[in-house]
Amino acid sequence: MKNAEKYKDQILDLCERGNRPAVKNGKVVKCSETLCNDCDFEIFKCAVDTIMWLYKEAEEKPVLTTRQYCLLKSLPDSARVRRSKNAGMEIEYRQTETLISEVIIDKVFPDLPIEKDLWYEVADILEWDVKLQGEDLKAGGITK
Repeated sequence: MKNAEKYKDQILDLCERGNRPAVKNGKVVKCSETLCNDCDFEIFKCAVDTIMWLYKEAEEKPVLTTRQYCLLKSLPDSARVRRSKNAGMEIEYRQTETLISEVIIDKVFPDLPIEKDLWYEVADILEWDVKLQGEDLKAGGITK
């Protein structure tokens, strides 16, 4: 799926209101409310970059289950995670001046889409999409 297809509604909404679309940190935003240095497009080449971006394949963010999101949200801001060699998830964070490292069994995060031995900042993972599950829908979902 191309970016033009994936973000069609957002782009049309901006254009219908007289705004030009821009992309900041992978998200479609108003050009007029975005500093050029913060935009994902190159300065003075943004018209060309916009057209090129529209025709590029859209990047799909991995999806978290609500359970995974809530568990990761409960970790300290400094936390990072990785799938370790021993088939567990390694969580590392600072508590005051102490570095705490724990390995938890993979049953908690069996399908968390991260590569083995590569550290991921929890704050970045929390930006991924969240797939609401049956129980979440009954309860009204979660709020980010």
